Amino acid sequence: MAFCDSFEGLCTYGGVNDDDRADCLASFDGYVSTRQECVITHVGLAGGFTGDNRALHCTHAAGAAPCD
Repeated sequence: MAFCDSFEGLCTYGGVNDDDRADCLASFDGYVSTRQECVITHVGLAGGFTGDNRALHCTHAAGAAPCD
């Protein structure tokens, strides 16, 4: 799944994030389409930043607000 590939490359699993790739795939598959669009957007935004800004978008990409 492209989303989990991007998430794994930019963000880290654990904490608010999924525990591993299998969790990422299961979570993403369970999201409604609007939530999928939101997390995809934020993982894309994470790729354009480093440090705290990347971490913020990774949290959103993990499904936290505003993608909850």
